[in-house]
Amino acid sequence: MNEPVFPSAGEIADALRDRYKGSLNPTVLVDSENGIGHSFGNTMGVVQFLDFPIPAWDLAPRCETAYWWPEAAAALSDHTCHLIVQLIQDLDDRIPKVLLLTRYLAEIVKRTTSVGVYWGEGLLRSAESFLDLESTVAPTTLAPELWVDFQIHPNDAGVEQFYTYGMNILGRLEIEVDRFSLPREAMLTYARGLAKKVLEQDLVLAYDSWIDGPDGKPIRVTHGDTFLPCDGRVCKLQME
Repeated sequence: MNEPVFPSAGEIADALRDRYKGSLNPTVLVDSENGIGHSFGNTMGVVQFLDFPIPAWDLAPRCETAYWWPEAAAALSDHTCHLIVQLIQDLDDRIPKVLLLTRYLAEIVKRTTSVGVYWGEGLLRSAESFLDLESTVAPTTLAPELWVDFQIHPNDAGVEQFYTYGMNILGRLEIEVDRFSLPREAMLTYARGLAKKVLEQDLVLAYDSWIDGPDGKPIRVTHGDTFLPCDGRVCKLQME
């Protein structure tokens, strides 16, 4: 944010009730100059105000990979403070939890001088882009780009590889492609559509199964270790 101003807990509660017509009925738990808090039944939303910027060393790599927001570094260079928004106590299904957090966050962003939204472990969006995507979301109509990072980077041999980061948070395996011949934008478009089917239609990318590829021809799904410098099993799409 560029100014240390944020809404009252009552204002956020009223906004959520008005927008969702009773399907969300938060009660105010905390309303102070350092933050606000709400109860959503058995889940608590907490907003903490921090009167200092996010460190440049933390934001710099996120700005570099945010190809959908090329002005990110310049836009965030002068921010002076930030908020941490979180939900406490897991819901049984991760997607309803993410939807609730998204709706909660959107009403806060609308009422602050927020420049960007730093989601999860590093997905960075402009406040305007976040709100535009959030406005399209419903329980049966999801926008994976809000929560999942879709990236293409070359490996040490110069071969471009595709991967997602964020599907695990939604209770699904991450998706990787070790090698592909599609143009970059076509690869990203296909992957976003596939992620949407996985999340909306509960499409299971089972080991040794076949799914429709970008040209309608079947491609094989396997599971294996990620090629990223971390541990974890992922879905591998065989697209060579």
